[in-house]
Amino acid sequence: MKKSITLISQEYKMSGIHRMESQLIKEWRKQGHTVNIIDNKCRSVDYDDLESKPVETIRESRVFFVKFIKRIKRFKQYFKAHPDDMIVALGWRQGCWAAVIGKFVKNRVLISERNDPTKNPTSAMRRRLRNFCFRLADVCVFQTEDAMNYFSPSIRKKGVVIPNPINEQIPVFDIKERENYIIAVGRLNPQKNFHMLLKAFASFHQQYPVYTLDIYGDGVLLEELTAYARELGVASAVNFKGFSSDVYPLMAKAAMYVSSSDYEGISNSMLEALAIGVPTICTDCPVGGARQMIEDGVNGLLTPVGDAKAFADAMCRIAGDKEFAERIAKNATDIRKKYPIQVIADKWIQAMG
Repeated sequence: MKKSITLISQEYKMSGIHRMESQLIKEWRKQGHTVNIIDNKCRSVDYDDLESKPVETIRESRVFFVKFIKRIKRFKQYFKAHPDDMIVALGWRQGCWAAVIGKFVKNRVLISERNDPTKNPTSAMRRRLRNFCFRLADVCVFQTEDAMNYFSPSIRKKGVVIPNPINEQIPVFDIKERENYIIAVGRLNPQKNFHMLLKAFASFHQQYPVYTLDIYGDGVLLEELTAYARELGVASAVNFKGFSSDVYPLMAKAAMYVSSSDYEGISNSMLEALAIGVPTICTDCPVGGARQMIEDGVNGLLTPVGDAKAFADAMCRIAGDKEFAERIAKNATDIRKKYPIQVIADKWIQAMG
């Protein structure tokens, strides 16, 4: 049965949530479902990659109370005109809007937690607000069992675990094309713990000075991290590359992919690195996304959160044992078979009921 879906979106272009939205929307439309988008933010998003513009763009007053009332009114108008649409919201902010709207209209509401619910949002008050709103939804989607188990039984009983899909457009790693650089991808913010990565790389670099570290992403910590690289004496070997919309070809030539996060949902970049077949190292961070995808020593390496020595040792193991690196990289590509976009998109449709 074909679905009619309206997705409430607010995330920046090429954030993890926006990339997830893009893949799902394209696949749902390919399968014949109707998908519309409401842009619920005060700054524009480039929807070119979705091959459509939002059907509704809500940018109201900056005064919170006025903004809240006007948005609710416009949401009500839209969904009363589309009573059969499933309301879908990825991320806790949009999930809260969707849950509140659902009390004024007859539409079913599906919301999804996309990060570690114990850490994001960062304040206890906002976490209580999110938990209250999640209880109002009809369906809650989580990336991992650990994320779902954080919530109360009333939320878990309408919860379903659906991992992220693998982008079918990504290339395959060619060992003959491998170059001596290590790649990391992510926003330059505290969650990603690039300070620990730089410390680990400085230790690794003493034994393997031929390697460089290329970090792709923008963020508030750029100057601080640049200064820390200088302090560690590795500034000449660390390259802050900024944001890139197409890191796949760069991953496909890297000696290894590294993720040093303190917490994550399921990292899209990690999934892509595994699927490409790059030797991958990740911290075994909450909420279990890395552990769900990586079997330590079989298709990648897991290290304790915040442990720079263990992370450096893992990097040395990959650099020093080419046979091991090739074996885990080859095993990692099996993830393509487990999580293709067609299967994941179908799971979302099934969850909608």
